[in-house]
Amino acid sequence: CTFAQYLTQVSPANGGGVTLETKGGVVYGLPIKGVRVTQVEAKMRSMFYDLPAWWPGNLESDLVGMMARISVKLRRYPPKGISIGRSSIESEKAVYNRKEYRLDIDNLRGHNLKFY
Repeated sequence: CTFAQYLTQVSPANGGGVTLETKGGVVYGLPIKGVRVTQVEAKMRSMFYDLPAWWPGNLESDLVGMMARISVKLRRYPPKGISIGRSSIESEKAVYNRKEYRLDIDNLRGHNLKFY
């Protein structure tokens, strides 16, 4: 059986937009149900409590806002979910000391975001 998969990650980028490193994890869902919005939200929350050393402490409150905005966006998808192949679904960013810090949500596999 092939599981549905979503990648949730934070990453810094230099001024030119080149990603320097990432920290995150894959969220798995059953093939029939897919990855639910609540699973992605739970992964974002767990990432907040396990931020990498390179994430600036000054951007912790920004990250909370980024997570909230992404949650709102994810809940706007159709009730039957989406299936768009391997691609970035949502992304939010903040800038600190001329470096961009992002929170990315990527669809890796499956028909997802069906249920809240």
